[in-house]
Amino acid sequence: MSETLSDELAEFVENESEFIAKEGQGDSKIVLLKLQKLLQYYVKRESALTERMSKFFSKISNNQESLCVVDGLENDSATETYFTLADQVFSIGTMDRTNKTVYLWLGANVMVEFSYEEARNILNENINDAKKLVEGIQTEMDLIKSKITTLEVNIARIHNFNVLNQPTKN
Repeated sequence: MSETLSDELAEFVENESEFIAKEGQGDSKIVLLKLQKLLQYYVKRESALTERMSKFFSKISNNQESLCVVDGLENDSATETYFTLADQVFSIGTMDRTNKTVYLWLGANVMVEFSYEEARNILNENINDAKKLVEGIQTEMDLIKSKITTLEVNIARIHNFNVLNQPTKN
């Protein structure tokens, strides 16, 4: 669907009869179908953006958790943990932190070793990038919600205009 057509149809209809004459060659049913089709398009687009935004929120949350783990690794000198000796048999052991590095999972079966500072920088950069993308998506969603509202009002106005101007049957 062309953006100019969709933007034109998503503007508020001031004069219903002129709009019907222009967009539907005088047939309000054609106009209603166009508006409903455009409404469906924007609702699907809003749904896709919502899904995309939730993925970015998940990435932000995961990166923040990873950042907390890196901070914990850097601040603690040793960690107590349970080691499996056999099925249902565990032993408590202490892991010393002589190694001042951490491995980050970068995806696509790639894990890279970083110093704590490098890992913190990468995670903070990823968090900031994801937040910027979320802001952009939110701006686009606000615009789409506005268009959806305008289209719903236009559909109601065209429908009401059509009902009021139908010839009455005696």
